[in-house]
Amino acid sequence: MNTKTFTKRIAVYGSNPELWHERDKASMLALLERDPQARAALSHEAALDTWLTKRLPDAPIPLQARIVAQMEENLGVPKSAAVFSAHPRPHQASISLWSKITSAFDAPFKLGVATAFAAICFAGVLSAPALADILNPLNVLSAVDVVTDDILFIN
Repeated sequence: MNTKTFTKRIAVYGSNPELWHERDKASMLALLERDPQARAALSHEAALDTWLTKRLPDAPIPLQARIVAQMEENLGVPKSAAVFSAHPRPHQASISLWSKITSAFDAPFKLGVATAFAAICFAGVLSAPALADILNPLNVLSAVDVVTDDILFIN
């Protein structure tokens, strides 16, 4: 196996040797031992796999099963030869609290909250000159700065 073929294989199978096709695994591991370019390509693929794992949501199990069944049917692969397993994703436990909270709400609700926050900030900016006249007409700019800093949580 050469580096070009190795790079194509890890693009298909990913960086985890456990997921590599048995037919290619031995030659791929042998190439890794002797070729620094192959190790660099594997490292790059591992970084890409990690990035994708953190950013892509899991597909529902019925959808995964339907895709595999269609692939088997279209490729003429016997069901016993299918190379698919639903591995638990390691990042599941490290989902942030904010993601857990916001995932309970749908997109229109999130858009409404963002719009309301923007409206409140805009109202504060518009009311700053009136507040400045009430407090001290000579310091309009400093009053605008104070009000916008308080509303936008800059300080």
